[in-house]
Amino acid sequence: MRIHNSAKIIDGLKDAAQEGFKRKPRGLWWADEDTWVDLLVEGAAPGLNGRQAGAYSYQVDLKPGFRLLQMTDTEALLDFSRKYGQPMPHAREGFFWQRPGTRDRYDPDQDPKMPGRARAFLIDWPEVARSWDGIEIPDLLSETSRPRMDWLDTDWGVGSGCAWRTEYLEISLIEPAPWFEP
Repeated sequence: MRIHNSAKIIDGLKDAAQEGFKRKPRGLWWADEDTWVDLLVEGAAPGLNGRQAGAYSYQVDLKPGFRLLQMTDTEALLDFSRKYGQPMPHAREGFFWQRPGTRDRYDPDQDPKMPGRARAFLIDWPEVARSWDGIEIPDLLSETSRPRMDWLDTDWGVGSGCAWRTEYLEISLIEPAPWFEP
């Protein structure tokens, strides 16, 4: 079951425009069951910055017609990174591990199939949004056999999904939020 957690009551859904190259898309996020809330309660992941579980949880249902891009294995993640990825600005300037003079051509150090390298990519979410209404990546984060991908490993705490178009999306409040104690 897809669950969205919020500190506020949601009184309507709005589409979210995507902006340039980023690690994460903008939109309504969900995780499988309580995995996101569990992560917040544990506080074990870097980058949570004191976030706490919200009082409201919603079941997210995707209606027929919703175009969901699902990443089900490492090969799909690699293909996605190659198709929509671009080196981060500091990598583009040679500060990171990209070799100087390779900004405008293929650099094997930027290829996600090369083992042992951090993947300093940002994703072109506006381009992704031209073909899809949302994305879902199950818990591939714990797979130690796949190459590290900075756009995924830094900011996606758990296997999750995000919808930026809401026409074929439906949410319903789950009551009560079992982890919330007023």
